[in-house]
Formats: sequence, C-alpha cells, structure tokens
Amino acid sequence: MCLKVKGRINRTLLVIFIVLNLFFTVGCTKTYTMNDVKFKKDLIIDLNSKSSLFTLIHDIDGIKPTKENIKNNTFSFRNISIKYDNFDTSKEGIYNVTFSTNDPDTKSFTKLIEVADISKPRIKLRENKITVFSDEIDSIDYYKYVSYSDNSSDELTCIIESDEVKNKAGEYEVLIKVYDKAKNTAKKKIKVVVKERPAESQIQTSKDNDSSGDRDGRHDAVDESSSSNHKSENNSSNNSADRPSATNPSQYNKYFSGNSIDIYNAACSYAESIYSSGKAKGYEVMPDGSGFNVTFS
Repeated sequence: MCLKVKGRINRTLLVIFIVLNLFFTVGCTKTYTMNDVKFKKDLIIDLNSKSSLFTLIHDIDGIKPTKENIKNNTFSFRNISIKYDNFDTSKEGIYNVTFSTNDPDTKSFTKLIEVADISKPRIKLRENKITVFSDEIDSIDYYKYVSYSDNSSDELTCIIESDEVKNKAGEYEVLIKVYDKAKNTAKKKIKVVVKERPAESQIQTSKDNDSSGDRDGRHDAVDESSSSNHKSENNSSNNSADRPSATNPSQYNKYFSGNSIDIYNAACSYAESIYSSGKAKGYEVMPDGSGFNVTFS
C-alpha cells in the first residue's frame, strides 16, 4: 500500500515538473513581431536632442524597453531588431521616418516624428543671496546675478519680479522667470537680505580716550567679542602691557570706495586686522557719502 502511494506522488511531481518546464521554455522562446511593438501616442523629440528615436517606443508586448535595448540607431529586443538612418533634430518640423526591421512580415514601416522645442531654459544663479542696505534697493541690478541658456538659438526673455522687496530691514524673495519662443518657462528664486545702513555714530569704532566702554551697534560682519570700541587702551594696564607700541599708525589709513554693505564689511575687516596685529591702538570707520574712510590712532 505504501509503495503504491509513493509511486503516485512521484508521478504527480513528474507531471508538475514537465508542465512547468514547458511553460518556461515556451515563454522564453516566444517569437516577437512588429505587432508587439507599441510606440508612444505623441511622437515628439526635443529640438537639438541627442536622444535616440527609440526612446519613443512605449513597450514590446507589455515589456518596457531599457537603455540596454538601444544602441545609436539600432533597437534590439529578443529576436527583434529595428534600425533607422541618421535623423537631424536641429530643425523643428514633422518628418516621415522610415524604419527597417528583421521581421519577415514587416520589412519596414514609417512614422511621423515631430521635432519641437519642449524643454525649459536653464537658469543659473551666480549668487543665491544678495545683501544690501535699505537705501540701495532701487539700484540693485538683478540681471548681473543671473545667467540662462536654452537648447534653441532663439532669443530668451527674462522677467524679474522684485515688487515684494521693501526698503526696510528683512528677508525677501525675488522670482526670476525665463521663457523661450515656445513659451517653455523656467523659474528660480533668489533671496534678498535688506539691512538698515548704520548711522555715523554706529560705525565709528574709535575716538579719543573716553571711558564710556559701551560698544555701539556695529554691523554683524565685525566680531562682537572684540574689545569694546577699539579705543586707545592706555586706560587698561593689563592690555597695554601686552599690546606692542603702535608706530605711525596713520600709515595704514585706507579709503574704501563705494556704499554697498560689502564695501562696509571689507572696511571693517581691514580695520580689525590692523588693530588686532598691534599696529594701531584704535581705529574708526567713517562714511563720507561715496565710501568709507578707515583711520588709525
């Protein structure tokens, strides 16, 4: 009895194995024809594109093609091979393209392929953030912070939307839009940081030896941990012992032309470097309407 049951099990397993083997063998040896090849609904290739026309194939009998199936002007999938002659994408228009195949029932076929500008322009920001004083808002040249290009040689249009930027301290966003002749539009934003220009009394960092000791509100580009006011330090016995005697500090006086916040920061940094090196006992940064005058004592 046991031998009979065991024999039946073995025969059942054998049948299952044969069925599975036939299934996989038939599946792997299927012969595909051009009837199995489906192209996308919209046969459009981008202007000046280097992509193969075979990127327009949607599927082969439900199987999505990959880049491994495409080599230059040849498409290969299992037993199917499709080719086309060189195709020029440098001019917009609709072209009748002939494809040749190894399918004995469909030696060749044609498709209407459209070449059109369907890609957006490319925007590159030279700076992601612009920092200015509140009285410089109207003089910002946003275009110098932007470059743009496109796949077409047509003229591009750039629009700067900066109405949101106000002449008071705060952070704002400016929208940059670039579009081409085909109305493909690219967008990017650039941040604008607006700061109040320091009053004359605020940027003065050194005067005669008074002992007020309170450091006035200087721009944040100067280290707030520096000694207060950077005045002559004869009234501090400990610091004066450590600092070398300044010889002719006026030789380091320097004028920084321009009214931007970057110029102001550069003037303050220069003053700090001279002062910290012990070449001067104090300094002041004074605006004159055209720039900043740095003087040492």
